[in-house]
Amino acid sequence: PAFALADPQRATLAALADTIMPATDTPGALAVGVPAQIEAMMRDWASAATRAEMIAGLGRIEVLGGGFSALSATARHDLLNPYDSDALTVLRPAGSTMVERMAGPLRRDPGYSILRELTLVLYYYSEVGLTQELTYAPIPGRWDPSVPLTPTTRANGGFGNY
Repeated sequence: PAFALADPQRATLAALADTIMPATDTPGALAVGVPAQIEAMMRDWASAATRAEMIAGLGRIEVLGGGFSALSATARHDLLNPYDSDALTVLRPAGSTMVERMAGPLRRDPGYSILRELTLVLYYYSEVGLTQELTYAPIPGRWDPSVPLTPTTRANGGFGNY
């Protein structure tokens, strides 16, 4: 049978994505379908080992606060911030071979690290992320390392920036 998250895991993934990238004056991760995209990646792309790490990471998130997915957005945020700092602690830096560099550093909670990174990448690759959060530049112009930051300044997004 094809891989699918159980309903409680799906609820935790949705709550996690909503906490990492909530709706503000722009749509958040839920509005652009990030949880469904992550589940599809778990099914169609992730190795069995990576999938197991991601599911274990979801399990560790769900127990925060006695049931992460049932908490208010504020409570989830308040619990996730310190967890995030601890979970992303580098235990071993990336090695020197190409494979080791591609794998990146070993973090305290590698499953959570993957889920967090996918949430952000999938959000910012979405139309909303590229056009409402970022300034979409499909073919960026000159590189200017010193752009003044103002309340209306947005980072550029597009193929050339990734």
